[in-house]
Amino acid sequence: MRADDSFRINTPNIINEIIDGEAVIVNLETGIYYSIDKIGALIWSFIENEMPMGQIIDTIADRCDGSREAVENGVNQLVAQLCEEKLIVHSDSREPRNGAYPQPAVSPPAHRFPFEKPVLHKYNDMEGLLLLDPIHEVDGGMGWPTPNPDKA
Repeated sequence: MRADDSFRINTPNIINEIIDGEAVIVNLETGIYYSIDKIGALIWSFIENEMPMGQIIDTIADRCDGSREAVENGVNQLVAQLCEEKLIVHSDSREPRNGAYPQPAVSPPAHRFPFEKPVLHKYNDMEGLLLLDPIHEVDGGMGWPTPNPDKA
């Protein structure tokens, strides 16, 4: 990946929230959910703000103890997995929103910490339940819980 590549969350099929340093990500189309914590949640928050890859790598390298090569490889591998799972897509944005990248949802630590390769955890044990959710049976413009007449 190039340093100026940036990505965005693949909305509206992907929803997410960062809770206590863990990013919880749900693919509403497949019913599969994911989690990433620690460094991975920080990377996710940077992607959520469409920060370019080079800046993500620089920021992680500045916050962690470990070789820049390990950081770059770990970030690139995680981003490749997120793309493969269709959780993120390339962004057309080359400029930060409002002139600067927003602060991530995960606060920086008071001290540097060891770099640990981020791991994307994938869960499909609730796939059937999530796909049964009636929100999938509505037209995007009508809102829930109004049923979509085409599906009736």
